[in-house]
Amino acid sequence: MFTVIEGRQSADFNHFEYYDLESINATETRLMGVVAMKICWKSKTSSKAFFYQVLHLDYSEFGVDDYFEYECLPDSDDYADCICEAELKWSSFVACMGGRIVELTPAVAVRLIDDAIDVWLKSEMLERGDENEEFRHGALKRISMMKKSLIDRGAMAEGESEALDELQCIEAVAPKKLATYETINYFIMRMVDRDINAAAFLSVISKEDLAASPLINSDLQSLTRNSITSARGGEVSAASMYFCKFISMGYDAYYYGSLSITLTGTNLQKNRKVSAVDIGFHKKLSTYESAMLVKRSEYITVYDFDQELPDRFRINRITMMEGATTTAVGNGILYMQYNADNAHVNKAEYYLNGDVKCAALMTLAGELIVMSYQIMNISMLEASIAGSIYAQELQLKGRYEVPNMVFQTMCETPGLKFEQVIISDDE
Repeated sequence: MFTVIEGRQSADFNHFEYYDLESINATETRLMGVVAMKICWKSKTSSKAFFYQVLHLDYSEFGVDDYFEYECLPDSDDYADCICEAELKWSSFVACMGGRIVELTPAVAVRLIDDAIDVWLKSEMLERGDENEEFRHGALKRISMMKKSLIDRGAMAEGESEALDELQCIEAVAPKKLATYETINYFIMRMVDRDINAAAFLSVISKEDLAASPLINSDLQSLTRNSITSARGGEVSAASMYFCKFISMGYDAYYYGSLSITLTGTNLQKNRKVSAVDIGFHKKLSTYESAMLVKRSEYITVYDFDQELPDRFRINRITMMEGATTTAVGNGILYMQYNADNAHVNKAEYYLNGDVKCAALMTLAGELIVMSYQIMNISMLEASIAGSIYAQELQLKGRYEVPNMVFQTMCETPGLKFEQVIISDDE
């Protein structure tokens, strides 16, 4: 959300006049459909005064999804807190995205922002009613001031960002050496999400042909699971054709699809391109069918805790959960720890939640529930808890391997205890 800046509260005040651009950093996550960006400005008159913009860009439907500004003035009482808050906000975006950080030129950064804005302006959300429309217009106003300042200051020429090649800008925030599985998974991911520009970056197929695909012309979806196998025999070599069966999630339904994908080059090469796509089927699933197809075993450990613990609990004091993102959910507080990279995309069996290393839920009912999809990670998390300052205040209730995904249900249902989920699941 847009943050009014302390001390200079008018959104019309042009803070950029008092600062020089220092750096623009972004995550290499454009192929996931999102990019986080941090723009740093340094005062013209003080070496300790800074101005930060932190953005979350969505190329599916939201455009500028989050926008924050922080003016950090050394003579203010909250100077250190302001710098810390800006860094924490940036870190919270980076942690869940998993991509490397790269530095961008002003023109490339502006083009990426403009492309995200264009996505929102053409989004079906505007027809349905965007509850955050006022925020986005406010963010766009601030971004417009920034762009004018960059041009006036000579950091980029007028019209320079618009003249840039769109695919080169995507390349600037995409992984540099894509393996075969990554290319396939990212391509399907971008297609079901109607992100034709990124799909075109991954292929040699024209945008017009991509736009005519049944994958594009169905509901806006997120790829939740994809299974890849190599072709055997036929006119196209096994190193060039791959078969996929995938599950995707729309607004109110799951979809099940199959397709074959042909890639340029050989299996040993990086940055191959999709040269052909043949859709087998793409259909809606019933709730029961989708539950069976997307299910994945969860390793869960449950602890009881004293009701006074939440007031003193700090997740960073459990070593393995340092830097975890914190979110208020229906049944308490959720802590998510993500893998440091997006290696889960480079797998023949892709899961949307494959980037989750482990999670912890402190429930309203007095339970600490920790979860991972990997038995090694849950074992390491248990050891980390046992070595923490909270070890004596947590009483182990049980360890479980649950064949169905129940952790999300635990997060969303106020007051729910884990034993109730297990009983319901058994029934």
